[in-house]
Order: sequence, then structure tokens, then C-alpha cells
Amino acid sequence: MVEILSFLPSLLIVQLFRRIRQRNSNQHKVSPIDEEMMKTKGNRKKKTSKLTFPWWCIFLAYCLSLLLVGISIFFIIARGIELEDQNVQKWLKSVIIGFLQSVCLTEPLKVCDFYLIQDYFY
Repeated sequence: MVEILSFLPSLLIVQLFRRIRQRNSNQHKVSPIDEEMMKTKGNRKKKTSKLTFPWWCIFLAYCLSLLLVGISIFFIIARGIELEDQNVQKWLKSVIIGFLQSVCLTEPLKVCDFYLIQDYFY
């Protein structure tokens, strides 16, 4: 149930981070490594994304991430106070199992899904 509830917000936040355009700054000196990377990217014929966000959306993405972390911490503490010791131990076991399930199953599926979405939007 937790995976179902957390899948969509995490998918949206990751897409927000991935689709933010770089800030154009004339004052920034380009390093030799960056020059080579730009040449390499220029040599490849890469399509531009249909959907991108302005550079300042990075602040929105970080705020959303911190907000979700804060809400999660609040609910973990509130639920831990509400339950008895025996139930807290069972609940913590289920949280750890859910975390491991996320790392081993859900996150790899998201990575595969991102490549499919990337092919669709790019």
C-alpha cells in the first residue's frame, strides 16, 4: 500500500528534477571538460525534450522533496507514539521490509520506466 501511495509523488519529483533546463549564464567560465562534453553532445543528434521546466524550478523540486520528507517523519513519529511497544516493533519491521522492497524492486522498475518515458518524450 505504501508503494502505491509513494510511487506517483516520487515519479513526479524525479521527472521535475530531470526536466529542468540549465541556467544560461554568460559569466560562467567553461572548463575544458565541459567544452569536450558540449562537443560530444553536439556531435550526437539528440532530440530536445517536448516538456522542460525553467531553471528556477529546481527550488520547487527541492522544497517538494523536503516537504515530503518532513511529512513522512511526522507520520512515523506520530504513529510510533500512538502504538504500544509490541506493535511498534512489528510496525518498524514492516517499514524496513517496505524500504528493502522499494530498493530491490520498485526503484529498478522506475528506472526501466523512465527509459520508456524518455523514449516517448524525447
